[in-house]
Amino acid sequence: MTLHAADIFKNTRLALQVENARLCTVTEHNQRYLSERDLTNVRLVRCGLDVESFPIRDPQQVERDLIVSVGRLVEKKGHDRLIRWLATQAGSPYRLRIIGEGEQRPTLSRLIDELGLADRVQLVGAMPSSSVIAEVARASVFALACRIDSDGDADGLPVVILEAALVGTPIVSTSVTGITEFLSRSTGYLARHDDEQDLHRALQEALTDPQRERRAANARDLVMTSFTLQAQADALLDLISGPAGSHTSIE
Repeated sequence: MTLHAADIFKNTRLALQVENARLCTVTEHNQRYLSERDLTNVRLVRCGLDVESFPIRDPQQVERDLIVSVGRLVEKKGHDRLIRWLATQAGSPYRLRIIGEGEQRPTLSRLIDELGLADRVQLVGAMPSSSVIAEVARASVFALACRIDSDGDADGLPVVILEAALVGTPIVSTSVTGITEFLSRSTGYLARHDDEQDLHRALQEALTDPQRERRAANARDLVMTSFTLQAQADALLDLISGPAGSHTSIE
């Protein structure tokens, strides 16, 4: 049984589901969260990527001043915060494309209209995964403004962050849960998840930093060494082959 995000933070039936199971989770943050609730013997098996499927991008194809975000249109993804940041950049050439679909589309559309950003923000909707990666690859910056939502739900470590790293796009995100296990000052631009002004700072830094390609290269190297499909498949096989652990229930 693999534990990711909402299935941990919002799952009232988790205690019934873990008895006699072999458990793994995708971030160290989740391990600590579960341990604090007396659920022990949870192994760390990260999400692995087929790295050969993500060739590094062609710099000649990058669109200057384009920010791309990918994720369902729900509160925890923080798309509204990116839109509000763009509203502070009057006179700038920056543009924002948000890829994904979800319940917040009407709310985000109204916000875009209220802020007069219809010509600079595009809600693209859902796209095939191959098209998503192509969009991320041509962005100047990939941004995901994750937050803890009003119900307590949060992301773990969104796979799209790892995918952006593999194609070589500089990354801006926040300190929500497992994101800090990948993103740091050496691999991208990290903002405090509960501080919108700090997010604005990180975005501005990423868009103007002459060394951002160096950070992007470091992020790609980290995926290549720690998040490969083969390495994580081996870890999962080791877990499955071993004895089931003894787990205490979460209250």
